Amino acid sequence: STADPSVQAGILAAQGGVYLQLGELTQAIETTQQGLDLAATVGAVPLQSHLLNQLGQIYDQLGRGEDAIAAYQQAIEISNSRNDIAAVANALNSWGQLIARNSRRENRSNLAQPLFQTALNHFQRLGDGQSASIVLSNLGQLYEADTQPALAILFYKQAVTQHEAIRNDLTNLSPT
Repeated sequence: STADPSVQAGILAAQGGVYLQLGELTQAIETTQQGLDLAATVGAVPLQSHLLNQLGQIYDQLGRGEDAIAAYQQAIEISNSRNDIAAVANALNSWGQLIARNSRRENRSNLAQPLFQTALNHFQRLGDGQSASIVLSNLGQLYEADTQPALAILFYKQAVTQHEAIRNDLTNLSPT
């Protein structure tokens, strides 16, 4: 019997993610694209968005910035059509990271900051403190790279505060 195509696409997504982590980018792109094609065929829109974001990250690793941005934009478009704010925020954060690493210094903050800020706003609205902490840290890194230490420290402190709040929430959980 043949496995459910949505399940197959999810497995390909996971496999592509592992290849990305291993730095095996040729296999990562092939596997992720196979998963994306299958997800599109069966209409698995949230998985398509995830795979497009992953494809963008692979293209970024390959130095194919324009292809990465196109993948992030497609992920955002698909996610917006389903009102999947978390997926939009993930793609915006990935796009911001690409811009922060690859843009000229004089443009970096102006281009990346709005992407990070929008992602942060979405994660905060969703109550996703862990993702918000990551974006705050990304903003700290952005301003540190732009030799704006006061802003870097501000965002790093916010990231730590957010992280501490999560840890305190977990510590205060009582067994039921």
